[in-house]
Amino acid sequence: EGVSPESQRAYLDEITRFSGYSAAHINGIFQANLGYSITEHANAWRANRMRDLLRVGATMKEIAFDLGFSSPAAFSRWKRKHNL
Repeated sequence: EGVSPESQRAYLDEITRFSGYSAAHINGIFQANLGYSITEHANAWRANRMRDLLRVGATMKEIAFDLGFSSPAAFSRWKRKHNL
């Protein structure tokens, strides 16, 4: 299942409320420990998921919604932005 940017933000907000740390601090911990940002991680996950779905014959519309995009157009913009 894909995670929309809104859902990602809600998840990060939940972590910040639970931990008492700011979103910037949580992102910094993630980056320091893994070497990439939460956003980079989410984009890599989406790219891999997209490739998996293409292999099994999913349509672009199906992939867009699976990855949590609000529309196929938003998915298309994301693909162009990330050269996919």
